[in-house]
Amino acid sequence: MGGLGLIAGLLRYVDGWWELTKIPEPTAEEIQAQIARDARSKRDYLISQTDYLLQPDYPISAEQLEEVKAYRQALRDVPEQDGFPETIVWPEMPTVTALK
Repeated sequence: MGGLGLIAGLLRYVDGWWELTKIPEPTAEEIQAQIARDARSKRDYLISQTDYLLQPDYPISAEQLEEVKAYRQALRDVPEQDGFPETIVWPEMPTVTALK
């Protein structure tokens, strides 16, 4: 039998025969948790796209820096929104231009 009985939990050895078992459908709670994980993953990605703007040597105005900080905080607050994770109002990233 070896490790074959562990292949994705699909096969098991019963009375000298390999039996294929069905993968159970995810529960409503599992689906909800996956939707929340996906939303947090998107949020984390969007935050990471602004990391460079917070570097001390990045040429950005103080006003734009505050807008970026507010945007990042709004992203961090996404899981606290009413209706999360099914209904999300994603904050809009501010337009940032580098100072010359």
